[in-house]
Amino acid sequence: MTRKEKTETDKIIRKIKRLAGRSILKSATGKWNEAMELIEKGDELIKSFQENLPRELEDAHCDLLYSKSIIFLKRGLLGHYFRWISEYTTVAQKYGNKKHIALSTYLLAVHYWYSNDLDKALEHIESAIMLLEEYYKNDDRFPIYWANEVYYHAIKIVIERKELERARNYLKRLEEIRELNSNDRLLSTIYQLSEACLLKASKRARDRVRAEKLYKEVCKTEIRPDWVLTEALVGRCELLLIELKSTDEIEIIDEIKPLLEELIDLGQQRNRKLPYWWL
Repeated sequence: MTRKEKTETDKIIRKIKRLAGRSILKSATGKWNEAMELIEKGDELIKSFQENLPRELEDAHCDLLYSKSIIFLKRGLLGHYFRWISEYTTVAQKYGNKKHIALSTYLLAVHYWYSNDLDKALEHIESAIMLLEEYYKNDDRFPIYWANEVYYHAIKIVIERKELERARNYLKRLEEIRELNSNDRLLSTIYQLSEACLLKASKRARDRVRAEKLYKEVCKTEIRPDWVLTEALVGRCELLLIELKSTDEIEIIDEIKPLLEELIDLGQQRNRKLPYWWL
């Protein structure tokens, strides 16, 4: 490779890394269309290397696949999500990329959870937590970028398995991470959402009242992606249904209707302008 060719290659590598990094941030904040545009640009540049992808681009390649998987997950397109998470897992393992092996394990846990295979979901989420904690043990980026969603889904999975004590332990760990990152407002919101989820599982009326209050606070906060709002709205609906079942007060249906309308609107926004060649 000539000096000129190497300079040009280095420029492309830096550009792909920037695109991958920006796509992660856009997908994490629910800006799906912007994230997709960045991913498409990165994919085209990666194709220019054909089979000879430089080693320094492996992490960026995995970042692009991670973003693509997250977009389909958050949009609820689970069939397409599994397609991309499978490719993401294969590529991460091919490169031996520990961070992305951990993250792909987490995303597989979410897939199994949605598929109602709670045993496999728990197996993968525990493995993902162990791998991520190990990878980031000396790096404070872990709490900021990954802990919120990983621990939230861990809490959801063990609650469905009726293992509330384990859910409390996960919540305690999330609280420890939040305390280390007290200025991270999104992490605080995820903690509120996780606590509400655990309180909702309680049979005590006062816990459910507290859960309702937390869900409302999450809905009002400006620092939260759409998936967080969706989870909070669904939680509020579930609490109202529990109340309806125990009281038979028909007026409760009128409280549920606007929440359902907001959920429908969010769903329509998520799936708008999805490029057909991604499906």
